[in-house]
Amino acid sequence: MIELIQVSKTFNSATPQQIAALKPINLNLPAQSFTVVVGSNGSGKSTLLNAIAGSIDVKGMIKIDGQDVTALAEYERSRLVARLFQNPLTGTAADLTVIENFRLAYLRTQSKKPTVGINETFVAQVASKVSMLELGLENKLHQKMGSLSGGQRQALTLVMAVMAPSAILLMDEPTAALDPNAAKILMQSAQQLIEANKLTALMVTHNLKDAYTYGNCIIQMHDGYMIKQLNQTEKHALKPADLYNWFM
Repeated sequence: MIELIQVSKTFNSATPQQIAALKPINLNLPAQSFTVVVGSNGSGKSTLLNAIAGSIDVKGMIKIDGQDVTALAEYERSRLVARLFQNPLTGTAADLTVIENFRLAYLRTQSKKPTVGINETFVAQVASKVSMLELGLENKLHQKMGSLSGGQRQALTLVMAVMAPSAILLMDEPTAALDPNAAKILMQSAQQLIEANKLTALMVTHNLKDAYTYGNCIIQMHDGYMIKQLNQTEKHALKPADLYNWFM
């Protein structure tokens, strides 16, 4: 589903500040896999996600579901790729209501033509999806998004990310700004949504407990290189101590 062929990224080329954030990487992630990416700061994890999303230009080739998307801008890839960011405030409009935010998320992958706005059917559809979070947020659809806590907004952003049909979900440190309880709810919900929607997911995290608990594949990055890649069988055989020893 996601294929990278000799993909690399250098920032500030030909200057004293030149940084090779991604060194030539080859990667092939099968459809409906949930891959966790770990590594120290500056290892290239977020750059990898940004390359797939189209937020940055790279050398090499990126394919999604067999289609060469290397030259496509981020907004052009949005029909295929949904994102969940580290900051709970990113990706939502604080001055709009929850249901209005969901409407914008739904329209992200739709063709630009006149469509029916927010009606009872759409509200019921959103309420049904939001209720799975078990946070009571289905009763707050007409509140301003900015009135909710960071954990609530991040949980809603997760559901918004899969509101419109997408093939891929990218998550960049999605629990970093959340308290432990909110983080647990978010990750459990993410796993459920990924499985229910048959998504191919890629998550960057510093939380080794989450890296061990969630996903069926794992990648370790270091200094712009992908130095380990474990498939489902290898990851399931991994012990917590083994993962922690990667960083010793």
